[in-house]
Amino acid sequence: MPEGSRSKSRSASSSSSSSSVSTTDGEGLSVIRVDSSEAGLVLGRGGATKRKIENAADVDIELVTTEEGDSNVELRGPGNNRELGRDYICFLLLHKKGESLDINLEDRDDCTWIDVPQDTIGYVTGRERSTMNSMEEETDTLMFFLDKGKHSEDGDGDAKPTEKLVIFGPARGRRIAQLKLMSAIETKSPGFFLDDKERWNLGDKHDPKLGLTTVKMTEGQFTYALGRRGTTRRKLEKASGAIMEYIGYTAFICGTKEER
Repeated sequence: MPEGSRSKSRSASSSSSSSSVSTTDGEGLSVIRVDSSEAGLVLGRGGATKRKIENAADVDIELVTTEEGDSNVELRGPGNNRELGRDYICFLLLHKKGESLDINLEDRDDCTWIDVPQDTIGYVTGRERSTMNSMEEETDTLMFFLDKGKHSEDGDGDAKPTEKLVIFGPARGRRIAQLKLMSAIETKSPGFFLDDKERWNLGDKHDPKLGLTTVKMTEGQFTYALGRRGTTRRKLEKASGAIMEYIGYTAFICGTKEER
C-alpha cells in the first residue's frame, strides 16, 4: 500500500513502490511502480478499468512502461484524489489476486456498503460481471466484495448467508448504485430490504444533500409511476433533480429537501 494511504490494507504487491510530488496549488503527481501483469489489471480491457478508477477518484492516470519492463502508474490531481486513486489501485490488485481487503469502512468517507444475499449475487453481478461493470461505469464507482461467507440474521432469527459489497466513489454515484442494487436484490429476494430497515444503510452522515424520502405505492400506482421500460420514473427523476429508484412498490427518493 502506498505511503499515506487511508486504508489499512496490506500491500497489493511486495514489488510495488510509490512516490509523490506536489505543487503549491495542490495539484501534483504520484507514481506507483507495478509489474507488467499488474499494469494489465489496472488498465483493463480497452482501458475500462483505468477509466473507472479515474472517475471514482477524480484523477488522471497514465501507464508508462519503464526500461526494466515494469510500469509506472502516474496519477495527476489534488493530493486527496491521488490518495484515493492509490487506494483503489491497491484494492483492485488485492481483489484480483484473491486476497482479503482489510478496510476500516467506518473511517472512510468515500465508500458505502450493502449486504448481498449469496443466492442473488449472480443476478446482481451478471455474466462475467457484465451488469456490475455497466453500473460502475454509469455511476462513476468501483465495487468489491469484502467478506465472503458472512452470515447476517434475518427477521425470524435464521442465519442468511450474505456477502458485503463495498462501493467506492463520489457520494451521489454511490447512492445511485446502492439503490439500483437494492432494487435488484429485492426483486430476487422479496422482503430482504423492505422488511428490515436496518439493512438500508442510507444515512446521510457524509453528505447532507442526500436525504431520504420513501413513498409506498399500490401496484396500480407503481405501474403508472414506472411507465413503459421505466420512462416515467426517469422523467420524474430528471425533472426533480433527485435520485429516484423503486424498490418493490416503494419509491426511494434521495436528494436535498427541495429535490425530494
